[in-house]
Amino acid sequence: MRKSDPNLNNSTTQKGVITHTLGNLITVWPLNLNQEKEIVFNDFPTISSQTLHVGDWIQMEVDSGDIIVYREKISPILPTYVSARGDVRVKTQLYFPNGLVTRGKNLIAYSDDFGPIGIFFPCPEIDAKFSYDVWVTR
Repeated sequence: MRKSDPNLNNSTTQKGVITHTLGNLITVWPLNLNQEKEIVFNDFPTISSQTLHVGDWIQMEVDSGDIIVYREKISPILPTYVSARGDVRVKTQLYFPNGLVTRGKNLIAYSDDFGPIGIFFPCPEIDAKFSYDVWVTR
């Protein structure tokens, strides 16, 4: 029988896509509506098949303070690709529950997958009554 780890009691399971790597430093765009920032952690894979790359999806146990206590590669949750420039693009659906709202010069849409999403270029044809299937970049 495995003893319960007291550090895991406050952990949550999250899924996300790797957006940047720098040596062992991994940046994850979490699939979490309440997570307003990316999660960054040091990764030390024990086997080469678990080495993480930009565009990979992972499931992780996140302890309080965004500390990753466990992670594993998983199949993509949403269609995903890495552009020639190295940007991660994920397909999601955007809509405008509060109408066309701006923050500064940017239009703010909402995704059930990622929460608020900024639109950083002019989109004069957007209508708040519709939802849009789009590729979002991180």
